[in-house]
Amino acid sequence: MYRVGIRELNSDGVRLPRRLYEQTSRNVRYIIDSYIGYFDTGQFIELLGHPQSFNALCAAASLEPYTTSSVTALLSILKDNSSLEYGFAVVGWVNNRELSLPKGFDRAAYDLGLPSSTADHLRRCSTLVGKVDNYAVQDGYRIWFHCMVFSRRGEWSIVQIGSRPSVNRVYHWFSERAIASNFVEEPHTGLISEASSKYVLDFTFRSNGELRSALIDVIKEPISKLRTVKLARPDGLQLRLTSFGDEENDAQSSEFNPLSLPVKVNWQVIEELRSHTIRNFTELLAWRKVGEQLLRFLAVCAANMYGVKINLTDRAQLINQLIRPVDPERVKGLIYDLMEAIKFSGMSKDAAKVAMARVSSYVNESLGY
Repeated sequence: MYRVGIRELNSDGVRLPRRLYEQTSRNVRYIIDSYIGYFDTGQFIELLGHPQSFNALCAAASLEPYTTSSVTALLSILKDNSSLEYGFAVVGWVNNRELSLPKGFDRAAYDLGLPSSTADHLRRCSTLVGKVDNYAVQDGYRIWFHCMVFSRRGEWSIVQIGSRPSVNRVYHWFSERAIASNFVEEPHTGLISEASSKYVLDFTFRSNGELRSALIDVIKEPISKLRTVKLARPDGLQLRLTSFGDEENDAQSSEFNPLSLPVKVNWQVIEELRSHTIRNFTELLAWRKVGEQLLRFLAVCAANMYGVKINLTDRAQLINQLIRPVDPERVKGLIYDLMEAIKFSGMSKDAAKVAMARVSSYVNESLGY
């Protein structure tokens, strides 16, 4: 039965023809049945968490790898064709400016029989991932799509899509890597983009570890001292950050150095932070009222007051280049297992042969092995 998953998840105007949708759904079900049967649900969640293995599954499903329409289509198909017997659920939202929990999460968690502690943990992970990609990775892209796939055991993968005029960027996450990095030190399994940004204020960049630590010291400084921090302008003028407090900030433009852009400082939030014990950047980011402009202000303070050097390099990989996995051997294994699952699935021999050929072609052309 044709369901509403694509209409719920896919807002970029791309729709699969009904016949193709049904054919793709049938093949994906065969692959899921086989993959989970031979391996397990947790490994399937992991496959979805790496961009390379995720896009290998796109190729197997006759979708074009590394396009946002394929990303939303595949996740919609997974949402429409998941069942309790598979042991995972798919939830997501589109254009949610509040970065709240994906629609349908509570019902999915209940249907899977998740303990309340596991459900609460997943809620926190979903919210924190949204804040990282919207606020801690200031690359000029605004997140408009968020999809979370999670299992009964609490494993999860998240795929987010951000956009700026005419280009998109896809952010991939897998729970094991995210938790190991405390969500803030290169926690992604992949940042895949259609274009590079000239400047990116990426607090999660490993080389910006000193910056993350310095922010905790900055919020302990007297507010009277923070009010005196000045903003270095490209033209050599020195202007107070707060002199721009009521102006619309231009941080979405990737062609401007974010450290030279005006900010609106909410001093009340800084007072709240000062009255609590914030131990690390993860706790700072998780604070409900901490957003993009406040983080940028604190970064300027760290540079101005402590001389912290900030790396503004864009670490996203371009889709027209070889995409380097964060864990090459593991990704190879996931893709090899995918091909094994296809080979022994319930698909017809011809369909399986075509799917395996598409995966092999993708691996050779996009991954170089």
